[in-house]
Amino acid sequence: MLVGIFPEGTRSPTATLQAPHPGVGLLIRRNPEVPVIPVAIWGTEVLPFNGAKGRRPLRGWPRVTVRIGAPIRIALQDEAGRERTAQELADEVMVAIARLLPEPYRGAYRERVVLGSRAVRPSTPAGTGSR
Repeated sequence: MLVGIFPEGTRSPTATLQAPHPGVGLLIRRNPEVPVIPVAIWGTEVLPFNGAKGRRPLRGWPRVTVRIGAPIRIALQDEAGRERTAQELADEVMVAIARLLPEPYRGAYRERVVLGSRAVRPSTPAGTGSR
Protein backbone atom coordinates (compact mmCIF):
# COMPACT_ATOMS: atom_id res chain seq x y z
CA MET A 1 0.00 0.00 0.00
CA LEU A 2 1.12 3.53 -0.76
CA VAL A 3 -0.35 6.75 0.62
CA GLY A 4 0.33 10.17 -0.89
CA ILE A 5 0.01 13.29 1.23
CA PHE A 6 0.82 16.97 0.82
CA PRO A 7 2.19 17.93 4.28
CA GLU A 8 1.34 21.63 3.85
CA GLY A 9 -2.32 20.80 3.32
CA THR A 10 -2.73 23.33 0.50
CA ARG A 11 -0.97 24.88 -2.46
CA SER A 12 1.48 27.60 -1.48
CA PRO A 13 0.45 31.11 -2.56
CA THR A 14 4.17 32.00 -2.86
CA ALA A 15 5.16 28.85 -4.84
CA THR A 16 7.64 28.00 -2.06
CA LEU A 17 7.56 25.46 0.76
CA GLN A 18 5.58 26.47 3.82
CA ALA A 19 5.44 24.87 7.27
CA PRO A 20 3.53 21.57 7.28
CA HIS A 21 0.57 20.50 9.34
CA PRO A 22 1.57 17.85 11.92
CA GLY A 23 -0.65 15.17 10.33
CA VAL A 24 2.19 13.62 8.34
CA GLY A 25 4.16 13.36 11.60
CA LEU A 26 1.23 11.59 13.25
CA LEU A 27 1.13 9.08 10.37
CA ILE A 28 4.86 8.46 10.77
CA ARG A 29 4.47 7.98 14.53
CA ARG A 30 1.71 5.39 14.01
CA ASN A 31 3.65 3.59 11.24
CA PRO A 32 7.37 4.03 12.03
CA GLU A 33 8.40 0.98 9.97
CA VAL A 34 7.01 2.48 6.74
CA PRO A 35 9.53 4.49 4.70
CA VAL A 36 8.64 8.00 3.50
CA ILE A 37 9.17 8.78 -0.17
CA PRO A 38 9.74 12.53 -0.57
CA VAL A 39 8.28 14.00 -3.76
CA ALA A 40 8.90 17.57 -4.94
CA ILE A 41 6.70 19.28 -7.52
CA TRP A 42 7.48 22.67 -9.01
CA GLY A 43 6.41 24.82 -11.92
CA THR A 44 2.73 24.65 -10.99
CA GLU A 45 2.61 28.33 -10.02
CA VAL A 46 1.57 29.20 -13.58
CA LEU A 47 -1.41 26.83 -13.53
CA PRO A 48 -4.94 27.85 -12.48
CA PHE A 49 -5.07 28.34 -8.74
CA ASN A 50 -8.29 27.75 -6.78
CA GLY A 51 -10.45 28.18 -9.88
CA ALA A 52 -8.78 31.45 -10.92
CA LYS A 53 -6.87 32.02 -14.13
CA GLY A 54 -3.13 31.30 -14.01
CA ARG A 55 -1.03 33.78 -12.07
CA ARG A 56 1.41 34.31 -14.92
CA PRO A 57 0.73 34.72 -18.62
CA LEU A 58 1.57 31.55 -20.50
CA ARG A 59 3.25 31.09 -23.85
CA GLY A 60 2.88 27.50 -24.86
CA TRP A 61 2.64 24.67 -22.38
CA PRO A 62 3.93 25.20 -18.82
CA ARG A 63 6.78 23.01 -17.62
CA VAL A 64 5.89 21.18 -14.41
CA THR A 65 8.58 19.01 -12.81
CA VAL A 66 8.10 16.12 -10.40
CA ARG A 67 11.20 14.76 -8.65
CA ILE A 68 10.92 11.61 -6.53
CA GLY A 69 13.55 11.07 -3.84
CA ALA A 70 14.87 7.89 -2.33
CA PRO A 71 12.81 6.40 0.53
CA ILE A 72 13.84 7.67 3.96
CA ARG A 73 13.20 6.53 7.52
CA ILE A 74 12.25 9.16 10.06
CA ALA A 75 13.59 8.61 13.59
CA LEU A 76 10.93 8.94 16.28
CA GLN A 77 13.55 10.01 18.84
CA ASP A 78 16.31 12.60 18.65
CA GLU A 79 19.99 11.89 19.37
CA ALA A 80 19.41 12.40 23.11
CA GLY A 81 16.59 9.82 23.14
CA ARG A 82 13.81 12.42 23.50
CA GLU A 83 10.55 11.56 21.74
CA ARG A 84 10.16 13.94 18.79
CA THR A 85 6.86 15.77 18.29
CA ALA A 86 4.63 15.16 15.28
CA GLN A 87 5.57 18.65 14.07
CA GLU A 88 9.29 17.81 14.24
CA LEU A 89 8.70 14.62 12.25
CA ALA A 90 6.71 16.58 9.65
CA ASP A 91 9.49 19.19 9.46
CA GLU A 92 12.04 16.47 8.69
CA VAL A 93 9.88 15.30 5.78
CA MET A 94 9.76 18.89 4.51
CA VAL A 95 13.57 19.15 4.66
CA ALA A 96 13.78 15.98 2.55
CA ILE A 97 11.37 17.52 0.03
CA ALA A 98 13.31 20.81 0.05
CA ARG A 99 16.51 18.96 -0.88
CA LEU A 100 14.80 17.85 -4.11
CA LEU A 101 13.70 21.36 -5.08
CA PRO A 102 15.64 24.11 -6.88
CA GLU A 103 16.76 26.73 -4.36
CA PRO A 104 14.11 29.39 -5.21
CA TYR A 105 11.30 26.98 -4.27
CA ARG A 106 12.63 25.87 -0.86
CA GLY A 107 10.93 28.68 1.05
CA ALA A 108 10.86 28.16 4.83
CA TYR A 109 13.39 25.30 4.49
CA ARG A 110 16.01 27.09 2.37
CA GLU A 111 18.52 27.64 5.21
CA ARG A 112 18.13 24.15 6.65
CA VAL A 113 18.99 22.53 3.30
CA VAL A 114 22.06 24.75 2.87
CA LEU A 115 23.25 23.96 6.39
CA GLY A 116 22.45 20.27 6.01
CA SER A 117 20.90 20.46 9.45
CA ARG A 118 18.53 17.90 10.96
CA ALA A 119 17.92 20.30 13.83
CA VAL A 120 14.29 21.31 13.91
CA ARG A 121 13.12 24.83 14.50
CA PRO A 122 9.61 25.34 15.84
CA SER A 123 7.20 25.88 12.96
CA THR A 124 3.63 26.96 12.48
CA PRO A 125 1.44 24.65 10.37
CA ALA A 126 0.40 26.10 7.02
CA GLY A 127 -2.60 28.40 7.25
CA THR A 128 -2.42 28.91 11.04
CA GLY A 129 -0.13 31.91 11.29
CA SER A 130 3.16 33.37 10.17
CA ARG A 131 6.58 31.89 10.53
